[in-house]
Amino acid sequence: MAKKPVKKKEVVFIGYVRTQVDKVAKDWVAANLLNELQMGGKLIQLASDGYKVSLQWRDEDAAFVAGLYCGDSSNSNAGLMLTSRHNDALKAFTLLVYLHEVKYDGTWPDYQDSRQDTDW
Repeated sequence: MAKKPVKKKEVVFIGYVRTQVDKVAKDWVAANLLNELQMGGKLIQLASDGYKVSLQWRDEDAAFVAGLYCGDSSNSNAGLMLTSRHNDALKAFTLLVYLHEVKYDGTWPDYQDSRQDTDW
């Protein structure tokens, strides 16, 4: 007999992680810019890790916005959204990877703490 699927605990959106893009971030992106194939692989990895990954063009910003949303209630990032922007899609996504994997090492700052970090 098949097992009944376990319903995951619903995650409520908390807010956006606010961060500054400094020279270190810009230099890292320039040195580690992903190509389309690498971006696809990274997108699959992030989705497999339980993140909702998005990339969209915003006319208001004249930029691509890359985003990660954590809907996994067992993850410390649950309910948070991490975003990056650039007029080049690969740079926006590479910056998002930098923020997630390098700057924050997979654990984003608490929403309340990040609100005080900078006002963007």
